[in-house]
Amino acid sequence: MTTITTQGLRVTYGEVVALDDISLTVEPGLTVLVGVNGSGKSSLLGAISGSVRPSAGTVMVDGQPASQARARGAVAYVPQLDVIDRDFPVTVHTVVEMGRYASRASRVEDRAAIAQAIDRVGLSGLERRQIGELSGGQRRRVLLARALAQQAEVLILDEPDAGIDSGARQTFYALLRSFIDEGRTVLMATHDLASVPDLADHAVVLHQRVIASGKPRDVLTPEVLAQAFGMKP
Repeated sequence: MTTITTQGLRVTYGEVVALDDISLTVEPGLTVLVGVNGSGKSSLLGAISGSVRPSAGTVMVDGQPASQARARGAVAYVPQLDVIDRDFPVTVHTVVEMGRYASRASRVEDRAAIAQAIDRVGLSGLERRQIGELSGGQRRRVLLARALAQQAEVLILDEPDAGIDSGARQTFYALLRSFIDEGRTVLMATHDLASVPDLADHAVVLHQRVIASGKPRDVLTPEVLAQAFGMKP
């Protein structure tokens, strides 16, 4: 069971403040980040996954600096779907294999981990299929398989439910829940507020700062949503 902790985290882009004084503990299970576009969700995920350099504060994973956790492969990042170039000639197997690049295991173990990850997300038989030939939901599962092949303890997902239909979204959620039940810690940004109460163990509402954090039923109140989204309570 792995915990993520941020203390006084601040992220800026030039003079623009994306995150300010974020002190947060992400417990094992699924924690969902919600907020308007530009609220800092992607910046927080980036600071944890290593794609964004904080201007102040610390990020710890399982009691050690996040950089060390990432170096040992404990943190896997699943980006937004639009980062995949559908015209790039790369296969399902090649993308999932990327999750094993930092592995020190044998080639036999690597092959087994790749095959198992592809099977877990329901894409067996499509290993040689080009990414551009897949549906949005299938491409999303390829990225999840890459994270699983890495055998990471922490999964960081940036809007994994965007751009896919409701059926694919529910399939993805079911897969995600099964991985969480195995003890992984998952931090996910989403705009799908309707699914959060049933899907998530914890919710965090962001708007450059943490507006509210806790159980979804306690956090996603009309008052908090009004503050975060400008909705009327």
